[in-house]
Amino acid sequence: MKRKLLTAAEIVIFTAAITGMIAFGGQPGGEDDPIVSKSYVDSKFEQLKGNSASQTEISDEEKNDIIQKVLMQIGEGGEKYVPVFVKKGEVLYGAEGSEIILRSGVAYAKIEGGDGIVNATEGTELPDTYPIRKNNLHIVPRDDGRGMRVTEDAWFIVKGGYRIE
Repeated sequence: MKRKLLTAAEIVIFTAAITGMIAFGGQPGGEDDPIVSKSYVDSKFEQLKGNSASQTEISDEEKNDIIQKVLMQIGEGGEKYVPVFVKKGEVLYGAEGSEIILRSGVAYAKIEGGDGIVNATEGTELPDTYPIRKNNLHIVPRDDGRGMRVTEDAWFIVKGGYRIE
């Protein structure tokens, strides 16, 4: 008998707790409810659109600078190898993590600071003015002016960001 009363009391307390949570828990889709409704997400998008419209316009020159920075980071190929032609006298600069393979022509390492370019095929580091070997995988470790100076028209395949100057 005592056990039945204890079980009945537990059921009443449990039911009251659940009812209280439902009654005072907030509206579904509201800010207090962790479930997000479509209308809530739409309202947040509208707020973002309103904020971006109030920002000042940027000039065409600033837009071009931003585009150039993005292209430097992703290159034209991004995550795939792309063929790149570089004329004699130009320098192919790689972005951080770029992979470069010389296919034809003649090029030398161009380093404007500390360490060199990694020759992953041979497991070596190339210092400034060191000849680039054809069909070897070269990795540019940092975006700090490392590249390959071309002394005879050259074709490269490049994965990642780059620029030619």
